[in-house]
Amino acid sequence: GDTIKAVKNLEKAISYTFSKPDQKAKALSKLGDITYDQFIFKDAYKYYDSATTFIQIDTIFKKSLSSKVSTLKNVIIQQNKAFQQDSLLFLSQLTREELAQYIKDQNKIERKKKRRNDAVNGEDASYASAGLGNNSNFNTSQDQYTNKGLWYFYNIDSKTKGFNEFKLTWGERPYINDWRRAEAIQQNNLGITNLVKQEREATIDTSSAPILKIPSTDGEILLSYNILAFSYLKRANYFYYDLKNTKVALLFLDSLILRFPKHTLVSNAYYTKMLIYTELDQMKLAEEFAEILIEQFPDHELNKKILKNREI
Repeated sequence: GDTIKAVKNLEKAISYTFSKPDQKAKALSKLGDITYDQFIFKDAYKYYDSATTFIQIDTIFKKSLSSKVSTLKNVIIQQNKAFQQDSLLFLSQLTREELAQYIKDQNKIERKKKRRNDAVNGEDASYASAGLGNNSNFNTSQDQYTNKGLWYFYNIDSKTKGFNEFKLTWGERPYINDWRRAEAIQQNNLGITNLVKQEREATIDTSSAPILKIPSTDGEILLSYNILAFSYLKRANYFYYDLKNTKVALLFLDSLILRFPKHTLVSNAYYTKMLIYTELDQMKLAEEFAEILIEQFPDHELNKKILKNREI
């Protein structure tokens, strides 16, 4: 209840055109904090990203937000990769008939969604109301577009007012589709995102290149599992090393261990858990994970670090 009320108050504060830039930045940052704590990292990214545009000078606060934006962007990239691979693996389990039906159903859903969006945007109604849908009603005079009540984009006063209100509310932003994020993070039916298509991380692991086809061979399925495993570990590392959030980092490490218990990256997960519990001064747990690593992965090079530290 308190969270919902807080969100409404913050959204109201942002909407006020007379609000100062620093007030908008703080409100957006607080909305980012709320969605971050709720694990809605995509929305948190948007709010933090918008907040940085209202901070005029290079302060510690702005540097902190910019760092969060950069890291959360990487988290979302990995989140989308995982969603994509999970979707593709799900589709790989379907028969030809089931897959054909699934695609048919998804296309039907998309058509309904498009019709609903068109109705909300009023595109069809606006088109007809301005006389553009019927040649016999077409008027070459511009007077029909400058009168109050006609289509927004042909009403000069409304268009100018809207543009000025936009600048007052959101500040100077470049004109791009989905101005909040130049790289729109949105998922299609197969989980293949625009962001994944455009982003190419410079990494040495095999998960750097997205797979855009339904896996059909053992090798392709194994590669999808590898991408998922790397995604869990990378997100854990982003939260642990960059965002200093051990709670979320542990969740991703546990997900990796539980879902892929025999994967080679499990050793890295146990080692990172050992580091986290050492940092939290929970030495009993830290020692337990060190023992698991030594027993289950005796030849792993991470064991050398553990044994070296014990000698000190």
